[in-house]
Amino acid sequence: FLKPEWHTQRKQLEQQLPLQQELFDRGMVEWDEDGVRYVGYYSEARRERALQQRSEGMTEAEEALHRLAQSAARGRYYSWTRLREKVNDLLEYCGVKGLYSPRIKPLDSQTDPEEKARLELYFEHDREAIALQEKIEGMYIIETSLDREEYSPEQIEVAYKNLQLVERAFRNIKSFLSIRPVFHYRRRRIRAHVLICFLAYYLVKKIELECRACDITRECVPMLRDWDKLKLSSFTVTVGEHSSSEWQWSLGKTGKGIKAQIEKLGWWRSIEQYRRSLLKS
Repeated sequence: FLKPEWHTQRKQLEQQLPLQQELFDRGMVEWDEDGVRYVGYYSEARRERALQQRSEGMTEAEEALHRLAQSAARGRYYSWTRLREKVNDLLEYCGVKGLYSPRIKPLDSQTDPEEKARLELYFEHDREAIALQEKIEGMYIIETSLDREEYSPEQIEVAYKNLQLVERAFRNIKSFLSIRPVFHYRRRRIRAHVLICFLAYYLVKKIELECRACDITRECVPMLRDWDKLKLSSFTVTVGEHSSSEWQWSLGKTGKGIKAQIEKLGWWRSIEQYRRSLLKS
């Protein structure tokens, strides 16, 4: 069995939603279409995760769109066509394409869409698209060739989740933990490189389990990337012949949010110990 591509899955959800909304809310529903068996599921944790991702994506997109609008209005940096492409690429990168209705208006007398000009960029929420997105968040579909008599929807879900865990593990090792490329030629060094990557994955998985135990439903990998924004800075104050150096965390708005997450997990004391070790050295 396999999970359909997201655009196919979304189309199926939009078709089934008006007919089987209540069944989805109860947990699962299945149907046949063109000789293919589909099983749809609803997960509250998945809905919360999707809601958080959409909220973060929209915040990121709007900040970038505001900066882009200011640049386009100040000078002749973009043509109408190029600015439109840039907006679409940005919305797709943030995972919120289709949730906004952007409009581009020339500020100068200009008719050629390929000519660079000062442009005014408007954007607003597409309320209907957002409402539809809210309805299907938490829902997903598995397309399967497994017979009903041999596999129930519950068994298919368990098998799919087990497969998903394996796929996610290899995806994290290959991308986030960068097992490739391998710049080694000796067998023992290659083995050591792979071992380090798998140990790193073990730590990532351990962090994920700790987060779930503390009711933190955010995906582990994006959270760790955000934690990289927490920086230590060295400050030196000199008065006459005397100087004093101090290491401090950059606890601005972003840093305070990261600190709150780490404190919730009960790890801030260990993080703070690293700063103290720098002071001693």
